[in-house]
Amino acid sequence: MNALRRNFIVTATLLSLAGFAHAGLANLINKAAGKSGQVHIILIDDTGSITDADRGLYREAATTDLKSAVAGDRMVVAKISDAKLGSFQAVLDLSIPDTGRHYDDLAEGKKSREKVASVVEALLVPVKGGKETRILDVISALEPLISEATSSKHRVRLVMLTDAIEETADVNMATAVLDDAWISKVVAARQRTKLLPKLVGVDVYMVGGGGRTATQAKAIETFWTRYLSAAGAQLKFYGRTVPKLQ
Repeated sequence: MNALRRNFIVTATLLSLAGFAHAGLANLINKAAGKSGQVHIILIDDTGSITDADRGLYREAATTDLKSAVAGDRMVVAKISDAKLGSFQAVLDLSIPDTGRHYDDLAEGKKSREKVASVVEALLVPVKGGKETRILDVISALEPLISEATSSKHRVRLVMLTDAIEETADVNMATAVLDDAWISKVVAARQRTKLLPKLVGVDVYMVGGGGRTATQAKAIETFWTRYLSAAGAQLKFYGRTVPKLQ
């Protein structure tokens, strides 16, 4: 093989690899690692207690998650509101087509991500929220969806965009003393009433966690760490910055 032909082949190969370096390469890498078909769940606090600064943070975090979605992934968007367990319904539930054709997958992935982004943006519009914030019920309502995914060996990433403050008649973090005894009591009550979901293998990212004081904020983080651990999930991130997703 002469030098000119060899250089041409090398150049063509590099250009081809550069093309795959977009979302298509991420798709191939995920499949090789057995990570195709990941389920992305984005929960957005829609209770009216969210500030403009929160919305900016939530938008960035949601965008970060969307960028990681590839062909074959499932995208679910739902609200955290005052809706009770029995009335839960996802706002959007779609799967990004996996045709096996690189450029078709890129086009379909772009279209799907734009659709999810538009739904997220709509949910970030300020609203007059209800009297309660039912985070626990939303998580419990997701159990069938999560169980279906994990039983099929799909990874599940749950991104929660919320101040993380549950406010209901039964569990009110805004007024309770969030000590170890209170946390144990809440977890036990959810277990006893079969409301503690099974979330084994789920990675959870809570973005926007707050509190009136630093002490209360830390106590709320401790609650969620223990609650999610009891459910079998792992709290990978809790804070008010955009997380590095794994």
